[in-house]
Amino acid sequence: MDIHISGFIVQLRSLDDHSPLPGVTLGDIGGKFGSGAYNSMDNGVLRFDHVRIPRDQMLMRLSQVTREGKYVHSDVPKQLLYGTMVYVRQTIVADASKALSRAVCIAVRYSAIRKQFGSQDGGPETQVLNYKTQQSRLFPLLASAYAYRFVGQWLKWLYTDVNQKLEAKDYSTLPEAHACTAGLKSVTTSATADAIEECRKLCGGHGYLNSSGLPELFAVYVPACTYEGDNVVLLLQVARFLMKTVSQVAAGKQPVGTIAYMGNIQHLMQCKSAVNTAEDWLNPAAIKEVFEARALRMAVNCAQNISKAPSQEEGFLRALT
Repeated sequence: MDIHISGFIVQLRSLDDHSPLPGVTLGDIGGKFGSGAYNSMDNGVLRFDHVRIPRDQMLMRLSQVTREGKYVHSDVPKQLLYGTMVYVRQTIVADASKALSRAVCIAVRYSAIRKQFGSQDGGPETQVLNYKTQQSRLFPLLASAYAYRFVGQWLKWLYTDVNQKLEAKDYSTLPEAHACTAGLKSVTTSATADAIEECRKLCGGHGYLNSSGLPELFAVYVPACTYEGDNVVLLLQVARFLMKTVSQVAAGKQPVGTIAYMGNIQHLMQCKSAVNTAEDWLNPAAIKEVFEARALRMAVNCAQNISKAPSQEEGFLRALT
């Protein structure tokens, strides 16, 4: 009978000779990506074959098994588990800023010290950092490191806010919190993994040396794209949240929080950018409106395309192809 995931404490090895107990099969999953990275962690495979676990070895805070063998769900709301999820994902986003900052710091310092070509009349060669192509690739990554730090701090506030509301049995902000943490975890980890590799390229052949610190940094960081939710799956969850929000707006419900702008659908679906000169982009309000209009129009367009499909599932599949 498949209930759901429940926690147990299970003895795996004999206390006499450390060999696996009867019915327990243990194995190592093998080496992992990178020369060091996660190879120091003993991840393995575990299989049970008719192994009885004593009832008192079950972690029974949220569910339990009676002495008669009946599985009983706890009356503690399952939504409380979302608090832990929000905390873990906000930590991952904050870690993205740290990892990207390390990579960018290495690339910036290298670009400032490395000189190549551009010598005039026998003078010193040009710093690599002064080449426009180097700047156009490197500076956006530097800006992203700061942006991820700020959004990580915002997610920390979100975690505190969600926890306080959960304690008051207010679950109204959970869908938005889930969408924000899922989307930001996916975007920041994917972008950071790509950015670390870009920083390696920006350091030329020296970036491929282990002494640069970049190869190991990449190997250590790239699993973040997979653990705590595969990034593609998380983006699909965000998409479902947005599609649901579009339908709610169409039904007259006013969205709140980070998606409050979607309630201004009449204006954003028809407005035109007021930007006429490069200086106009220095106005935060203009940038904000452009992003809101673009995001809303893409969401509405996607919802319309999905609505033409026989089912929402089929609509999502068509959107991916």
